[in-house]
Amino acid sequence: MTPQMIVESFAKGGEYASQLSRLYCVSLNRPTPSKTGALDFITDARFALAVRKTARLWRTVGKRVYCYVIDQENPWQASSRAHHAVDLVLLFGGLDLSFNPAAEKVGREMRKRWISFVNGEAPWLNEKSFAFGPFGEYKEIDANEFAARRRVKHLDLLEKMDIANIDAVFGALAAGRISLLN
Repeated sequence: MTPQMIVESFAKGGEYASQLSRLYCVSLNRPTPSKTGALDFITDARFALAVRKTARLWRTVGKRVYCYVIDQENPWQASSRAHHAVDLVLLFGGLDLSFNPAAEKVGREMRKRWISFVNGEAPWLNEKSFAFGPFGEYKEIDANEFAARRRVKHLDLLEKMDIANIDAVFGALAAGRISLLN
């Protein structure tokens, strides 16, 4: 998409359009940040926002919720950073990661904590989140560190928005443009 197309898509954000554009760095003069912002918006609108709302809903009815983030980069291509499905590679451990000790270490810790969870034990404190990675590290993190790792202010804004406006921006950005060749 051209920067113009991205700007026009974000303009469909209703009363929050300008705030949304600013937070996601969408501008006619900045093509690369605009494209990255569009991808970040799609991720937030379809994945992160749903997780956040579900966790909040479960907590309001007294359920325990264990949130985590995966920041361990792709073991085969670190330049692609952590991305969708890297957690599955690390969690299920079916691949030899001995060439990447950091990924191997995070995978072992993920499996240990998931086994605790499956057995009814708390894998970490319920009121904290857990971070797997980067650099082979893992630890509990508080709300401030979570906010340093994720787009919390962006999600705050999306929660204020009408779902129809979110869907309008999403549709303008994604409709007819998702393919295996992107």
